[in-house]
Parts: sequence; structure tokens; C-alpha cells
Amino acid sequence: MTTHGTVDETAYKEGRWRKPEDYLYAEIERLFDAVRSSLGGDQPGYYLFGHSAGAQFTHRLLTFMPEARVLRAVAANAGWYTLPVQDKDAQFAVPYGLYGAPPIDLESLFAAPLTLLLGTEDTKSPATDPLLRTTPQAMAQGVSRLQRGRHYFETGRKRAEALEASFGWRLVSAPGAGHNIAEVIASAGFLLFADDPTLCRPASAAQGGALVIDEILADPPRGDRGDANRDGVRDPKADEFVEIINTGAASLCLTGWTLSDANGRRHLFPLGRPLRPGQAVVIFGGGVPTGPFAGANVQWATSDRGLSLSNAGDVLTLRDADGAVVKQISWGDCAVQACAGEKISGRLDLSGSIVRWPEPVGTWRLHREVAGSDFSPGSKADGSRWAFGLLSQHGD
Repeated sequence: MTTHGTVDETAYKEGRWRKPEDYLYAEIERLFDAVRSSLGGDQPGYYLFGHSAGAQFTHRLLTFMPEARVLRAVAANAGWYTLPVQDKDAQFAVPYGLYGAPPIDLESLFAAPLTLLLGTEDTKSPATDPLLRTTPQAMAQGVSRLQRGRHYFETGRKRAEALEASFGWRLVSAPGAGHNIAEVIASAGFLLFADDPTLCRPASAAQGGALVIDEILADPPRGDRGDANRDGVRDPKADEFVEIINTGAASLCLTGWTLSDANGRRHLFPLGRPLRPGQAVVIFGGGVPTGPFAGANVQWATSDRGLSLSNAGDVLTLRDADGAVVKQISWGDCAVQACAGEKISGRLDLSGSIVRWPEPVGTWRLHREVAGSDFSPGSKADGSRWAFGLLSQHGD
């Protein structure tokens, strides 16, 4: 019906629409049927996530296929949107709006279980991001992806209100995230699959005093012994990890917090549930962490370089969502930078992790010496679970 936002008026008046089953979006429905049939399942629907161009696909599938069996959908950081506006105006011609499109059930669209997930740092303009579309219709939605996402949400909300229609969309910010799928995918997983995807408010540095960095693996052992993340592959980058314990009496929300080394940010903590008293969070360098890990909160580095912990020396820094330093540890030559107040004197090319002993308040020791094993991500050094409740870090 349209080419780059111009409507074929003759085809439009004659109602020459493409059949819904011919849409690319219909392939998702057919794929779902094929998978369900091959598995012999009876699932009523599926979950859908798209980032950037994938987010454009996701919100348009909900727009043009209201009967799609989507249980929840997350569209993250789309470059521009098909606005739910049918006004006869060049600004709203398909694909930028719904003028020139077949009749759309707007009430079904507004009731759709759609979450718009927007990185708070996805603020580049076309001047610094050549991938951002610069047509007048796209620029009318905002300069950055963050602005355009907010504009789409507000347009939908106001249209639903005018129609007195139910509005099921949700607008969620991912603190600290830019235009990087690694920085939003874990948050999307929480929004899609958590029974109660209620967002917690990020804790401050002052509230994080009870957090303890308890174990560090910078040098995974060679061979199968080094498969710390238990994904079946020993990888010197992916199997590195840092374990952090909440030794306090209160839960702590780490959303938007960061973990850095001497050369920059390595991990952005996603949306999710707070870290409970006595619970560990383990950040692996990458891979596909597999297993219970003693009930720990398991994450993987959002940097494409993983954690990149230097054996010779490094500075590990945990910061809150506002950038305030919460904890800092250094070792070896400190990567020829200023060392932290807490410094481990030697190198970490030890073919195993180091751990505080006694846990979680003691001095740093080689894990193998105190427990007879190379590492213990998520659990105490002896493999037992951390106890939920106050760990008496301060002797009380």
C-alpha cells in the first residue's frame, strides 16, 4: 500500500490489501504451531522479544496481527515506530502510522501485553548514530531511540484514552543501558517470564555496605576442571567469575549497578528481584551458565569482552546506579593504576579462585587450600548453601 511513507491512493480506495497470512509476521505463528506439534505440547501461546530492528518487528506484529497468540512481548530500543494513528496525514502514512493500512483493531492493539523497554542511555541522535532513520516522519517521533519510544507509548496511551479502551502497555526504563542487546536481554527475560515482574528501586551506595565480594576467579584451570559456568566448555574468558554476597539483614536492589575493572565497565546489573539477605550473585564472563549454583542469582557480563580480569593485576569496582563506589578490590600491579584500599599483594594466575577465609569476613586465600576444590560459584567454599538471614558480618 505504501512506499517509504507514501500511500497508493487507488489501491487504498479499492481495498487491495495483502492477506494477513502472507505477512512475514505470520511466520512466527506457523513456527509456533510447528514447534508445539513436534514437541506434543499444548502451550496456549508464546513470548516475544525484539531489540532494535527486532523491536520494530515485535510491535508491528501486535499491530497487524491482533489474533497472534502472544502471551507477553517486550520491544526494546526500536529505531522508530508505526504509530497507532489512522489520520490522513503524510506523517502517519504506513509504515510510520496506520493511514494506508487495512482496518486495524486498535482496541486489541492497546490491550496487548506489550512492554516497551528503553535504555536510559540510548540517547544518540542521527548526528552520532548513522543507523538512526532521518526521514521527516521518523524525526517527528523524536531525535533519539529513547525519545521515540516514549513518544510511541504516550501516543498509544492518549489514543486508548480517547477511545475509552483498555490500555495494557507498559513503559520500563533500563537504567544505564545504551543501544546494546547485552545490556537489556536479561531485563527482558525478567519482564517476560517472572511470575511477578514488579520492579525494585535501585539501592544506594550507602545501603550497600553489607555487600561483600567473596570470591574471584581470574584464571580458570585448564581442561574440563575450568568449566566454572558448567556450560560444557572451558573458556578462559567465559568461565571467569566474581561472587558477591549480601551479608546484611535487608534485601538490596542492584538494578543499574555496575561492575568495572581497570579498563572500564564490564557488567550492568539488569532489572530483577532484589538480592536477599544471605544470597549470592555470581557474574560470569559469559557462556551459558547451567545449573542451580546453590540458589545464587546468576548473571553474565554485558561487555563483549567479558569480565577481562587481568591475572597480573587489576582493580575491581562495584558502583551503584549513580556511579558511587560501593566496594573496590585490587591485586598485583593494579593494571598500573591507583590501587584500591583493599589490595591483594600477588597475581591471580593461580588456576583457581581466591576466596575470603573464613567466609565471608576473612583474608583472601587460595580456594584449593581451604576447600580442596578449584572454585565454588554461588555457594560457600565447602559447597553448602549460604544461609538466608543476617550473616553476622560485624559480630552482632
